[in-house]
Amino acid sequence: MAGVLPDWNEKTDERGTPIDPLGSDRSRNRVVNLFSRGLITSITLRLRYLSIHAWALRELSSRSLEDDERYDRLKRIEKLFSLTSHYQHLAEDQPRGATISGMDGITRVTSYDYEQFDKIHFDDFELLKNDSYAYPTNYENLLQKFLLKRGGFELTGAGEELAEIVENHLGDEAERVLECAGRGYATRADFEALKEPFANQSLYLRDVHEDERRAFEKVLLGFLDWTGEERSGTVELHETVPESIPLDLLDELQETIDDPEELPTQSQLYEKYRRKYHKYRRGYGLFLLRARQLETETDDDPLTLSAADLTAFEDFRELMRIYWLQVYTGYAIEAQLEALCTFLNSRIPARYDYEPLLDRATDQTLIRRELAGLFDSFTVEAGSEEASSTQLTRNLLLYGSTGRLRPTVSITPREPERPPTVGSVREQARAIVSEGWDEIPPIPGVSGYNEVLLGKAIRTSLDELRDGLDDPDRQFEWWARSLGRSIALLFLCVERFNQLEEEQNWLFNYAHNRLHSRFASLPRLYHGVRQTDPETPISEFGRTLLEDYVVETHLKVFYNRLSPGNLKRVLSFDQDERLCLEAHVDRGDRPVRATPSFVRFDEMNVFLRDCGLLTDDDEAGYLVTDRGRELLARLEGGHHE
Repeated sequence: MAGVLPDWNEKTDERGTPIDPLGSDRSRNRVVNLFSRGLITSITLRLRYLSIHAWALRELSSRSLEDDERYDRLKRIEKLFSLTSHYQHLAEDQPRGATISGMDGITRVTSYDYEQFDKIHFDDFELLKNDSYAYPTNYENLLQKFLLKRGGFELTGAGEELAEIVENHLGDEAERVLECAGRGYATRADFEALKEPFANQSLYLRDVHEDERRAFEKVLLGFLDWTGEERSGTVELHETVPESIPLDLLDELQETIDDPEELPTQSQLYEKYRRKYHKYRRGYGLFLLRARQLETETDDDPLTLSAADLTAFEDFRELMRIYWLQVYTGYAIEAQLEALCTFLNSRIPARYDYEPLLDRATDQTLIRRELAGLFDSFTVEAGSEEASSTQLTRNLLLYGSTGRLRPTVSITPREPERPPTVGSVREQARAIVSEGWDEIPPIPGVSGYNEVLLGKAIRTSLDELRDGLDDPDRQFEWWARSLGRSIALLFLCVERFNQLEEEQNWLFNYAHNRLHSRFASLPRLYHGVRQTDPETPISEFGRTLLEDYVVETHLKVFYNRLSPGNLKRVLSFDQDERLCLEAHVDRGDRPVRATPSFVRFDEMNVFLRDCGLLTDDDEAGYLVTDRGRELLARLEGGHHE
């Protein structure tokens, strides 16, 4: 590691923790469209914004207004929508979480008490900072991603259908909404008249809005049709949800890959429709429903997908495994960044000579004993904590079976017959992979290991490292043990990816192209491992992992962010080649915490609730509705009640 890093004081923010410090998430996010196109994680979106905005766009486009006036009226309509939702919430003493949580600007809106609704001027409050609002920041883009809008104020056929449904619910009160937007205020009489047809929560709390829920069901689950020419045609809602619902997602993806060219005769709308993201979202939504049904409607432990489920969701699970392979590859590397930063943060000052640091962290005796114990004495037992819905769903996606309790794992280190090498550890991973994903689920008593169980083992070792705050020898021991576990996880992901290349080369090529980056991406690690001499001692590879894939990669990510705005880094070198912690956190805290995250999970559940496929129970959480069960029963080859 050469040289002293330049001083970027004016642009470096060293408070808090960095976002994606190894660039792993940016690779992961490149395949998110394969299951949740249109869902974002920065906020919790609400479906009824789409129909309300569609109606407002249609109405305002037909009026003789300048563009600035149209957008100002649109902002006021959105403010009225938020206020009306809060008014219904107050008038009926509704639980906040099930009604208005997640609406944009709701913190400001809820500052109004029930008594203050006699007259509210829209210009007296801001929904978002600098008087912004949700349409330009979130929902204009979402309308296009959901194929409801072209550009400007022009809707697709599907968007027009949603707008017409809102118009029918508003009835004579439609003009009242436009009048309030025009004059710039609303009175209690307006809120009383609009609280039923115009409030957000009416969508999923009122039976009369069944038609709107069914329309959103088609939008969310991709029951859409293209009508007309490729250049001038439009997207419309499917007339009915098919009696038999196919999920042939791999065929859909391969067809798109085989015909990638965008022709001059095609509109941008057609190109978005042709990419079939709406169909992948269907697989995600229906799988979440099925997982939730297993969790809440059976007493089974472990929960297991039926043979029919395995058939129905086969393609979707294959696509999701690409996502999770990147997640766990990133986790294997980020875990070592966490170990490094936690160790440095235990030192006073938070720095350490670099070469001696690597020597201790890659202790060959500790690593080889850890891997020998992993291969021979890896034990999985039932834990005492309930697994979350997110964890249950992830496990069902990957392995088809899951226990209801979070498992505990243990490894008893032992001396191996022969020192492990890169080749021997990869061979062990290949043996696991050859058994298939579903043969080693994360349940007590299972023989072997998988990504989830290794992730649990890594977390245990990282916690032990942190607990040795004032004992550097203990910290080095657990760091070396965690490194052995990270190597095992990385090699498992590499061998899974290798198997994909051998069995479905087209899908491997797609995943490789989508995920590849020069940071902590699965393709980069895949090639790095494969190019390593099989006879390389495993401790030597561990050193490479720390030097190249952790420290160097983090600095590359940092320099790649040299653009306007603040930056965050956690590591630097001083003039004496000591590795220094740059994050300003309390001693003993974790400057970085590695987490294998399932993005878009909560957001999709909210959308499924909004369109009537889940209901929100105060005690049990989300429950599948009768309509949700009906759709699951229609899956081709899927679960039937």
